[in-house]
Amino acid sequence: MNIQETQQAYEEWLQANPDFDEELLQKSDEDDECSEYLDDETNSMYSAFEAGAEAQEQISLNEIRAKQREINDLKAKLEAAQVHEGFVLVPKEPTGKMISAGYESKEHVNNLIVNYKAMIEAAQGEGHDNIE
Repeated sequence: MNIQETQQAYEEWLQANPDFDEELLQKSDEDDECSEYLDDETNSMYSAFEAGAEAQEQISLNEIRAKQREINDLKAKLEAAQVHEGFVLVPKEPTGKMISAGYESKEHVNNLIVNYKAMIEAAQGEGHDNIE
């Protein structure tokens, strides 16, 4: 937030109070939007408001940085978990579809490689013929 935005937010906050006296918003230089208020208490309150606004911005920046670090960590974990070429992910326990595919290749009963490939293809779904 720049100075003008902070002062505008401060003045809106003050004006939200129905008992607020508008004269307290008079400034030492009416032509300069960023000049000090004539009332000392209004200036002191503005200083506190400004400090709070700056602290809030810093907290937001710190939260953003923390979230970005978390995103970067998750991306690194995802990259580390990538499956190497020639490997596929399959369920720990064979599914019914995988077992059926293994049995359907019964003409090659003694050929475990054919049965295994049929089961892997079933686990990968239709159209995945990348297993040789």
